[in-house]
Amino acid sequence: MGNLENNKLIAEFMGWTEGIDEGGMFGKPCKAWRNTDNLDNLLGYCDGYVRIGSEKFHSSWDWLMPVVERISKILDSEDSPLDALFEEENEEAMDYYVEFNEVSLLDLNITDLYNTIVEFIKWYNKTKKQ
Repeated sequence: MGNLENNKLIAEFMGWTEGIDEGGMFGKPCKAWRNTDNLDNLLGYCDGYVRIGSEKFHSSWDWLMPVVERISKILDSEDSPLDALFEEENEEAMDYYVEFNEVSLLDLNITDLYNTIVEFIKWYNKTKKQ
């Protein structure tokens, strides 16, 4: 998967929904993400829309850090999907938990963190379906 597909995966994980921005680019309607987290000021977009294909999760700390915060909340929550897996001593779950924490704390390379986040979300989505 390339950046476009991975950014779509992250946007969906963040709760963004696809829609049409009627004001769009140069006044023409365009396909856009509806940013339900109201991150307009942080991301520099107005009206809560981000044009599909212009996501910057792969290249901007401002875009990536809210994702890190959401994952951290999931990992630390009382009803974390990881809890049951840890009780079963599931090595895959432990690997994701350790890898995410190691990358986020020790290696501040945005590409490595981005790739780890993408892999975590894929695993998390697969786990939620089970």
